[in-house]
Amino acid sequence: MVKLKTLVMILGFLVGSSGSSYAQGFLDKVLKGLEKTNEVLDQTDKLLGGDDNENASSQSSSRSKRVTGFKIVSPHPDLEIQFKRCAASASTVIIDLVMTWHGDDTQIRLGGKGSNKNITMAYDDHGKQYDCYSLGVSIAGGNYGYSMGVTELFPMDVPMKVRLQIENVSESVLEFKRILIKAGSQNDPITLYNVPITRNDVSQNIIPVESDGEPTSIGKLGKTETIARHPLMDPLVNVFGGNNAVYPAFLLYTQSSQNDWKVLGLRGKVKTLVEQYNRQNKIESYTYHFNEDGYLIDIDWSGRKFIFSTDQTTPINRKIYIESEGKREEIKKTDNEQYTYNKQGWLICNESYPITYDYDEQGLCTQIQYTDSYPENIAKIVVKISRNKQGDIILLDEETSFYTEKWNPDTQKITLGEKDGETTFSYQSIKYTYDHKNNWLTCSSEICNIKREIIYF
Repeated sequence: MVKLKTLVMILGFLVGSSGSSYAQGFLDKVLKGLEKTNEVLDQTDKLLGGDDNENASSQSSSRSKRVTGFKIVSPHPDLEIQFKRCAASASTVIIDLVMTWHGDDTQIRLGGKGSNKNITMAYDDHGKQYDCYSLGVSIAGGNYGYSMGVTELFPMDVPMKVRLQIENVSESVLEFKRILIKAGSQNDPITLYNVPITRNDVSQNIIPVESDGEPTSIGKLGKTETIARHPLMDPLVNVFGGNNAVYPAFLLYTQSSQNDWKVLGLRGKVKTLVEQYNRQNKIESYTYHFNEDGYLIDIDWSGRKFIFSTDQTTPINRKIYIESEGKREEIKKTDNEQYTYNKQGWLICNESYPITYDYDEQGLCTQIQYTDSYPENIAKIVVKISRNKQGDIILLDEETSFYTEKWNPDTQKITLGEKDGETTFSYQSIKYTYDHKNNWLTCSSEICNIKREIIYF
């Protein structure tokens, strides 16, 4: 199922880069429909009592595979686990989870000493281990339990807040490779893979580079402005939004009084930006050229050249031309793309899809919501966005719920009816390296791998 989801995102990125939003939407619907069908078949197999030996073999094989992205594995099908955050201050790390037990009311013990595989242990990306004496567990705001763990009543279908506290973590640690939490009398622990840490100190995420662009040792930088790409120009937001990926024509709709450096989330006086996307070992290179005021001159976009007017520099007013075989043709806005902005100039809705966007007080996009239609039901998707101090996305938390279709005679539209099945969850973590101006140079995840070359004035 994870592979299928990854395939959806990769194919969405490929289709989007060609500018075909209609093909993207159709492809998403087909593949998401297949994923939903697989879920139904899996549930049917469980109800009918499939071959236990075959299931055991499949589970064992799944555990033996290398996990490359963020993942949570529950030891029991009735225990649903949602990840909320992993935040650090000094040497203490807090991880917030929400757990829901779908069986009858029961007492559940979490944390503490264990035996065999069901133990409490964490492993960071520097090779250090943390046992139950430095890894505490709290349930529903109660006291932390360490070596003895903590026990609490989990009522059926009632979400319970669970907090993990890991002590004596070096400030240079960026990720926990694995966290194991003893779960009562289960055979296996609750397991979290590749958990990124969000820190308040921006210097922990900065890797300065020499002039050749190769990362060197970690160093300290001064206070840095927190900025981010415009949602329409951010490939991660677009792919998880089920729409198409970044395309130059989107710049026609990026309502902003700022220059293109700000729209693209760049710091400093960038003269040339080269972004190389590695998709299935195929590299595509896009080159952006700016003037000294931070406005685009042109973009070499996968073999096509986009030219920007120089007499109208304000992003919302300037004109864009596509150049081919010595001829220029102006790209104009269409009725197919309709966007709504608030008084602050933040994009709040893509009316044509539709997608809604939420922001924090700094104007950074923190969540997107949209629906998608299928022959048998409607999917409601919520994607929560976590960012680092620089404003770059480090975690995407997607929740998908399916509903029956309901006809509204007043609006003459199909709306959400009753919920159809359980909500599904997926997560994607993203890592970066940075240069001396605090612009990222590499962006790596299961969605895509991007490398940058930046030349400054």
